[in-house]
Amino acid sequence: MRKITQDAFRAFRDRRTWQRTGNGWTHTDGTTLYLHGNAIAEHRVDGVYICDGGYLSRTTKERLKPFATVTEKAWQAYLYLWKTGNPARKWDGKWTYIGYFDGLDFVQVDEQDLTPEERQQAVADRIRNRLETEGYSEELHKAYAKALGDKSPTRHFWRDVADSWHNSPEEVQP
Repeated sequence: MRKITQDAFRAFRDRRTWQRTGNGWTHTDGTTLYLHGNAIAEHRVDGVYICDGGYLSRTTKERLKPFATVTEKAWQAYLYLWKTGNPARKWDGKWTYIGYFDGLDFVQVDEQDLTPEERQQAVADRIRNRLETEGYSEELHKAYAKALGDKSPTRHFWRDVADSWHNSPEEVQP
């Protein structure tokens, strides 16, 4: 993977502005990744979406590498989400949901049949499970709040923790 692709991906992941000229003018405003002025990746409420921006060039495939592998055979594009373990599927280049950032890592998800609201809840559930199993981290805590669509992470997190304590089947012995 080229350095320009790595830098663009990091800026997009961290939701900060970035631009570089080189083999294809690449820039991001923090929510959308652009190549030659065409949007190729977007942060949305339920996760990250990618498209080919109307041009499935070698440079487009290179910029999409951190998200998924895009290949072509007999003029047909195929999208492979390597972290899911599912086989490559035909891809028309249109906006496609591919996963989400959980605060620490990009998680690929192959859930095309879910609605955006169901995906958003699934993302929040996965991050909450990771919080419970790995322990508290500020990045996961913020990602959990973002998945719930709230700017104030503490309210949801501690409310849910308190709910889980109250609903616990274990009784405290005096």
